[in-house]
Amino acid sequence: MNKTLIAYFSYQGHTRQLAQHIQKATDGTLFEIKPAQAYPDDYDTCEAQAKKETREGYQPELAEKCDIAPYSTILLGTPNWFNTMAPPVAAFLAAHDFTGKTILPFCTNGGGGMGHILKDVKKLSSGAAVRDGLEVYEGGLTAAGGKNRRVAEEKRPGEEVMNAVMKSLLSHRSIRSYQDKPVSEEDLTQIIQAVQAAPNWGNVQLVSVIAIKDAERRNHLSVLCGNQKHIAEAPVFLVFCADYYRTWLACRVKGQSLDTVLEDMDTVLVGAHETGIAVGTAVAAAESLGLGTVVIGDIRQNPLEVIAELGLPPYVFPVLGLCIGYAAEDPGLNPRLPMRAMFFEERYDTNLEDALKHYDAQYAEYLKARPFNNRVGTWTELVSDFYSTPYHYKHTEEMLHQQRFLGCTVSPA
Repeated sequence: MNKTLIAYFSYQGHTRQLAQHIQKATDGTLFEIKPAQAYPDDYDTCEAQAKKETREGYQPELAEKCDIAPYSTILLGTPNWFNTMAPPVAAFLAAHDFTGKTILPFCTNGGGGMGHILKDVKKLSSGAAVRDGLEVYEGGLTAAGGKNRRVAEEKRPGEEVMNAVMKSLLSHRSIRSYQDKPVSEEDLTQIIQAVQAAPNWGNVQLVSVIAIKDAERRNHLSVLCGNQKHIAEAPVFLVFCADYYRTWLACRVKGQSLDTVLEDMDTVLVGAHETGIAVGTAVAAAESLGLGTVVIGDIRQNPLEVIAELGLPPYVFPVLGLCIGYAAEDPGLNPRLPMRAMFFEERYDTNLEDALKHYDAQYAEYLKARPFNNRVGTWTELVSDFYSTPYHYKHTEEMLHQQRFLGCTVSPA
């Protein structure tokens, strides 16, 4: 007897289809987990019910029992509902003793991946060995009726697909006050995985990230960045670096010099813009997980000291920092420039005075209404005051030369 059980719950047929594919590949035994009371066919009604159940940890009564004793391996299938397993799957786990068994979760999703399903499965299956799961984006599946349907056309409880992503992006706030609450390793790993998946030039991958969790080191970096207390307060401070050290190692293997490339200012620009893309991706990923962030440009205020503190080798320089943690305050949405002042079709439009005048009025009202306001005035006043004296980091050029850029061609030891 094959000792593999494929137990799954499916609402719209996608998880059932995936389970059937797995059954053909493994010759395991299929078991469909069904609640005694089926979920409503109406999407909105089902979503409301599923949201309530997942929030409350509700486990519905199941229509059928399953004898898992003969099976040593259980492949457990669920759709991703609100970043966790569907409640009938939780009920299935709670109803059995999985001691000594191996569980391999798999899930279908509309872009939310595994969410917290692995962690939640582990909580409900004490004594089992829970392995890494398989997540399948529904856009790659064929719906039960045989038609290919893109996930954007397939709504499911807890996943509004594009809208959820856009809602998170458009709700961005810079957080400068954090709770005394750690960021989980799981969440930090997901953020870094998102950074790794971000666009980069020619797959050269010119970004490295250093996570600072040690309180003493965060305090020191907060001083080097102009005494910004939120760097010391946030449980994780990420330093994003433009990194040509790996490139130098790759070239050395082939006996090739990198000196000419490093003399070019565009080399610095490429490293900097790739770092910017990485930071933006990290912000989006962190906020999608319910975390707050603020980007720190002042990591370049005392770059030589930062390089020494972090042990950066030649060909690597710090570009941006990022505080990550749970917000202790909500600063509200900072109004942005009107779109007509920054988005143009075909050619740049220099007639911006009216748009900026309108924005000045809006920005001044925002500052007045902000509960912890320490600024007054308009956006144009803020910007002109900011640049009233030359604003630059004094040691940038020295940092670049020390790290072997822009004509300094001394090779590292």
